[in-house]
Amino acid sequence: MGSAVENVETGEEELEIEEFYLSRQPILNRKEELIAYALLFYTHDSESYAGDALSLTATTVDDADEVGTRRIIRSSQAFMSVNPEVLMGNTIFTLSRQRLVMEIPGSIELTDELLNRIATFTTAGYQFAIADVTELSPRIDKLMPFAKVIKINVTDMAEDNIAALGKYFKSKHKLLLANGVDTHDKFNICKKHYFDLFQGFFFTRPDKNAVQRPSQLTLRSIYLLTMILNGENNFDIVQNIDQDPLLKKMLLHLLNSPLHGLTRKIDSLDHLLLVLGHRILKRFLQMVMYAKPDEPSPLLTLAATRGKMCELLAESAPSHFQIKPHVAFTIGVMSFADALLQLDIAKVLAQIGETDEVCDAMLSHSGDYGELLELVALYDAPQLFDTEKIDQLLDKFELSTLDFFSLQQQAFSWGESISEHIATKSRR
Repeated sequence: MGSAVENVETGEEELEIEEFYLSRQPILNRKEELIAYALLFYTHDSESYAGDALSLTATTVDDADEVGTRRIIRSSQAFMSVNPEVLMGNTIFTLSRQRLVMEIPGSIELTDELLNRIATFTTAGYQFAIADVTELSPRIDKLMPFAKVIKINVTDMAEDNIAALGKYFKSKHKLLLANGVDTHDKFNICKKHYFDLFQGFFFTRPDKNAVQRPSQLTLRSIYLLTMILNGENNFDIVQNIDQDPLLKKMLLHLLNSPLHGLTRKIDSLDHLLLVLGHRILKRFLQMVMYAKPDEPSPLLTLAATRGKMCELLAESAPSHFQIKPHVAFTIGVMSFADALLQLDIAKVLAQIGETDEVCDAMLSHSGDYGELLELVALYDAPQLFDTEKIDQLLDKFELSTLDFFSLQQQAFSWGESISEHIATKSRR
């Protein structure tokens, strides 16, 4: 792991880039489209970065290009918490006005100097959000002239309070961001009370009130996965795919995209199965099943990213683990299937007929595959963020935090690219 180093000019400790753990939280709009990410940075000092990731240090902003911000968010916006050191510096001027929203956390002291600095950035076109809002206060009044977004922590908030805050801030013509939206009920409550944006993983969980059945595309993909796992012959598999023109088009488009790196074009599914076999077809069916025929799917983005992250971790693991990357990919990408099908994950796996090692890893996080999945899941969820447990798992797989971060960048970029390719093809 990295360590703190002393600044020879100030005598203060600064964190090296290896010290950071990054959690990327999805932000959706009212149509449940993924439009932004909240980037939460943690250190070993879990108390100072607990829950809302107190602030982004100046070192991190200085190293924004090094840590690959563009690879982390691609075309989306980034919401990042900032502290006084960042605001009083000049490195923010090198960052995108359109793609960065700076969050002012509730813990920092609002001096006249700092407010003047925020005003300067606002005049220059930079965007701010007031974070950690749970009630009205004089502090919020001071920041209101500079804020485009009001970020309200709704995790444990009663609906009456959500309604009152939503009504007040909407009357002030602010964008409302609900933070801590981890259930469909909470999403619906916030949506009812004027909120525009929603940060949380509610869409990755089954909705007990859902009335809409999975799409035909999803059901066909699941059926084909079952055929592959049951050892059905190529002719029957191809015949089944041919019955769904959209699915066939998506599969061929993905297979011939630069993401897969084939040296020659695949013209037909017969050609695919002859050249590459069932494993590659299974891989792409596991992603296409998350696609929505007429709109982008945030669940697809997260599933593809997690699958790729598990695969990359398997590839980088020491050889004595004997972890197969394609199995790790399956475990990662299928971990959101319960939300897709509105079924308990055990029922989903039984229906498809997955192998015992996949089922054990996904249901109980047992074995090496299960611990890979647990490591990735710990990074995803701030309420589960446990640097001690993460370090134990990183040490087991002989990875540093910087190693993990490098793999994260690759997985984030790949997952976004998969989602973009599938969404583009489905709209044509």
